[in-house]
Amino acid sequence: MGVPGEGGAERIVGSGAADFSGVVPRLRIRRMMLDATDHRRLAEFYRRLLGAQYEPGSEPGQEVEPRFIDLVEPATGARLGFQVSENYQPPDWPDHRKVPTQGHLDISVQAGELDQAIDFAVSLGARVTSVVERDEGIVVLLDPEGHPFCFLTAAVPEAPVSDSEVR
Repeated sequence: MGVPGEGGAERIVGSGAADFSGVVPRLRIRRMMLDATDHRRLAEFYRRLLGAQYEPGSEPGQEVEPRFIDLVEPATGARLGFQVSENYQPPDWPDHRKVPTQGHLDISVQAGELDQAIDFAVSLGARVTSVVERDEGIVVLLDPEGHPFCFLTAAVPEAPVSDSEVR
């Protein structure tokens, strides 16, 4: 069914588990959250890796809600959040036999800076995995809590998809 989208554009809403009638609410991704046993250490790792800033109320010692920490990347406005999970188990990437990966970050790197990016990430506590495909511009690393993340040098479209393109 076609429904009004942003700017009066029509969006096609595919059929799901149940029929939906009504106006599709305006939903946007707010942040990607990562679980960690030491969320402050993980937030600091990504703050330094990405040059991100603490959201107000997430600064060390000034947390409004101590179980959650939020970062924002100034250049893109992308947000990354961290929450305490005392029972967090890192994924057994790449095997996925015991604990599957439930998500990962793709981080853009300039092609000529891949080695520097890897060295920098390792200096902050990351570990390089067995997946290093330099010809493809892909390197998979693990952050200090064991979450996989990828450095990508291949051209990836950065432009957002408009509502009229969503199907």
